[in-house]
Amino acid sequence: MNDTPTRTMYRYVEDAFDHFNRELFDGTLPKPLITFQRDKSCVGMFMYRRWQNREEKYTHEIALNPLYFVTHNPLELQQTIVHEMCHLWQYEFGTPSRRNYHNREWAQKMESIGLMPSDTGAPGGKTTGQHMSDYPLPGGRFYRACVAFERNHVLPLADRLGLFEAKQKPRNRLSPELMQALHDGLEQVEDPPAQSIDCEDDADSMPSVAAAEGMLVATDFSTVEQALYQPFPDQFILSANDDADEQEQAAKRLKVCYQCPSCLMKLWGKPGLSVICGECHQPLLVN
Repeated sequence: MNDTPTRTMYRYVEDAFDHFNRELFDGTLPKPLITFQRDKSCVGMFMYRRWQNREEKYTHEIALNPLYFVTHNPLELQQTIVHEMCHLWQYEFGTPSRRNYHNREWAQKMESIGLMPSDTGAPGGKTTGQHMSDYPLPGGRFYRACVAFERNHVLPLADRLGLFEAKQKPRNRLSPELMQALHDGLEQVEDPPAQSIDCEDDADSMPSVAAAEGMLVATDFSTVEQALYQPFPDQFILSANDDADEQEQAAKRLKVCYQCPSCLMKLWGKPGLSVICGECHQPLLVN
């Protein structure tokens, strides 16, 4: 059977699900229906028993936002997939809380497979709550599984206009300290030293792009590890002559969050607006 764009793209995410199911969940998770949905409010989403066949057998859904593929890197995409797989695990084998709430049982499962929940996406954040991010644990099973997956898989397609939009937005980056700890943790697993190394990171610090990219150069990261951190926009090069009109339209669709410094009222609008809060008479600042 000939490959098509649909088969190629969905094979990538299905291969990822199968790989992490095998490596992190002992192959116990039932296969969900994986979909792509451009919901700007979330990166990924798990939906319990969303589908049903004619024999009344249910199937869960994991939805992934392809726009976020191109604002992040392979490591973060794999974090999203496994994050949703932990929700699937809890609905199959655990006790989920109210809709969209990340409870202690879910957090403990995440940690057990090497992915630490954090509401800030960095060490020191809350591990339970309504809106949660996460980060890999040094020496953990998740990071090792990511390295193994990256050896044989690359994202085959990316949203072309999403790539243009991604270049207008700040990109997420792990701190150089955490990147170093993940690298050291991988080496410790392969060649355990006499003593383990602890790493602490400032949860409120957002490292610069230059600092994170400099870490890859300064440290003896393998080619596979470097690929995990390479942003998808850097992997797909847009032509300089690529549909300027469409790029201009994409730029107009970008939204910026403005916030009043006094009452914290928020407003979304196009970049470059000059807006004043009607209640506080304060200029709104870009959030």
